[in-house]
Amino acid sequence: RDFGVDEKFLSAMRKRFGDRVRLKSLDASNLLKAKDAIRALQRFQEYDFLITESPCHRYDFEGTALVRRSIPQPVSEHIFSYSQAVELLRSRAVDIFNVALTFIGGFTPAMKVFGLAEAAGISALLGTTQELCIGTAAQAQAAAVVPNLDFPGDTSGPRVYREDVV
Repeated sequence: RDFGVDEKFLSAMRKRFGDRVRLKSLDASNLLKAKDAIRALQRFQEYDFLITESPCHRYDFEGTALVRRSIPQPVSEHIFSYSQAVELLRSRAVDIFNVALTFIGGFTPAMKVFGLAEAAGISALLGTTQELCIGTAAQAQAAAVVPNLDFPGDTSGPRVYREDVV
């Protein structure tokens, strides 16, 4: 894979905004093999990103663990089930559970995963699928009671849409 386009974007952003903007994450959207993710993330270190998000194929726990050991930034992964969260912990693949109420299936499974993260001593962040106002309000309610939200989320759905159901 050629990461030239990504590097042009990151370089232009850095040139325009300098140190006034810090990237929250570099998100590979579960598209890369571990060796490609490591190569890209090492190449992009100069752009000062806070976390790495979904660097490898979703269920490549060993590959994600290899990425985690190979870069200085914490690694986050979207959590779709409790069993996936347990496996990520077993393989020491992530530093952060990225939990969105819509992905995990609502408050009850989300709170179980947040509790698992807290018990395991890892961080969490509140993920998003660009929810409408109702979903964003639910995300905010969850954020009010989760103690280990150590990284910024981006629940900005209402800013994206022209109209909403509310």
